[in-house]
Amino acid sequence: MSTEQKLVEFIESLASEGVDRDALGDFEADLIGRINRMRRERDRAIRDMEAAKLLPTHGPDAAARRLGVCRRSVYYMAERARKESARPMETVAQIA
Repeated sequence: MSTEQKLVEFIESLASEGVDRDALGDFEADLIGRINRMRRERDRAIRDMEAAKLLPTHGPDAAARRLGVCRRSVYYMAERARKESARPMETVAQIA
């Protein structure tokens, strides 16, 4: 069961208990937006880590071809990955 399906079931259970549907709709839209933002950040971090691993072993041209970006983007991605690895991880409570 996907995250969105679980969220819809949770919203429906709240609605059946008498919670305002308009407020629930806003709450659901906000949560879906946050979930999608976290997914984009995760996917970007994964690509950045891949660029950081490929750059020293395969060079910028091969890494750019594999990742589907230009050479300069590979350097930016690798730098972001290095900065992220040095930063302590945030918890979900800190993000929200």
